[in-house]
Amino acid sequence: MTTWQSSNRVSVLTRRLPLAAAIAVGLALPLLGTGCGTAGTATSPSPTTSPSATGQAGLLTDSQTKRDAVSLAPGTYTAELGGKLPSGRRDVVDWYKVSLSTGQSVIDLSVTLPKGATYYEEILTPGGQVMNKGSFAGPQFGIAAPAGAGLFYIKLESLQGSGRYTMVLSLH
Repeated sequence: MTTWQSSNRVSVLTRRLPLAAAIAVGLALPLLGTGCGTAGTATSPSPTTSPSATGQAGLLTDSQTKRDAVSLAPGTYTAELGGKLPSGRRDVVDWYKVSLSTGQSVIDLSVTLPKGATYYEEILTPGGQVMNKGSFAGPQFGIAAPAGAGLFYIKLESLQGSGRYTMVLSLH
């Protein structure tokens, strides 16, 4: 479990626990540290998203355009598609940006979809060149793209279905 996940888990748990138990959870989880994940949990360094990148219940903040893409580091994230936006439109797209360092050459993304969902996914250069793309029907899919040092974008679009999805981002 990464520190980022721990801090969000604390906020979710503390709403359901008595004060003494919430304090104990809040003190214990950060002591687990980075890299003590369990199966299916990324054990890479803590994501560097700012606290403002997460919304309610630890979900990533919604991002409708490349311009407002949420910055991600390697790790495990939860987000949602298919709900209503403040404008009344249906939320069908999420944008993310990833910065690769020298020596990293592959963006690897694994996504677990909501039941019955179909997603379209792209990995793009800053100029909009598609490096890899595909449509995937759940429950899980993985996609990777060779890259070099620099900034890249990930676009997830719901073609069918709605609900929460989980992403595991790795950089190699």
